[in-house]
Amino acid sequence: MTQNIFKSKNTFLFDFDGTLVDTTPAIHAAANIALEYFGQPIVTEATINTLTGRPLSEFFKRLSPNIESAEILQYYRDKYLEIAQNYIKLYPGAIEMLVELKARGNKLAIVSTKNKLALFNHLEYFDMVKFFQEFYYFEAVKTPKPDPEGINLAIEALNSTPAKSIMIGDSSSDLGAARNAGVESVLVSWTGHDKQALVKEFDPILIESLSLLVQA
Repeated sequence: MTQNIFKSKNTFLFDFDGTLVDTTPAIHAAANIALEYFGQPIVTEATINTLTGRPLSEFFKRLSPNIESAEILQYYRDKYLEIAQNYIKLYPGAIEMLVELKARGNKLAIVSTKNKLALFNHLEYFDMVKFFQEFYYFEAVKTPKPDPEGINLAIEALNSTPAKSIMIGDSSSDLGAARNAGVESVLVSWTGHDKQALVKEFDPILIESLSLLVQA
């Protein structure tokens, strides 16, 4: 049944952090460096997990409400790029799945709240740029997920339709954006968020492996 749904789609829209690549340890490390530098309490990785998927401005408003947002954001971004490649890793089967989707003639796009510099740094590090036709990052939209703008722009640019599209992600921002765009959604089981709550609220397809997207 699930495989039939995937086979009926020709446009696959992917979140990045927590969906294709595990960036949480890098985000956690860089956030704590920034928080400590600005005299704020450091946080656990579990806390970071609850905030991933949100724009960084919102992320740091929650972690450091008394610090000027632009200042800590820039410090965090600089530190993140310095250290990220020591921490980030692909989720199992990510590359193989993208190769197969592409070989079947599907249209692929990234719809992420990550900033452009960090996103392309990671995509190039893992040689993933070649799989995608469109990229919608934080600076590319007026309103980030869960607003459907990024998904709508991707579908239009790819000359597709909501019925032929599916959004794959790990957070309420991803699933909410999909719902707001009238697009079916997939939740990866390794989400750091409350999986049961996400399933209950958004009724996504739940997958245990990225390879399920291309199983015949």
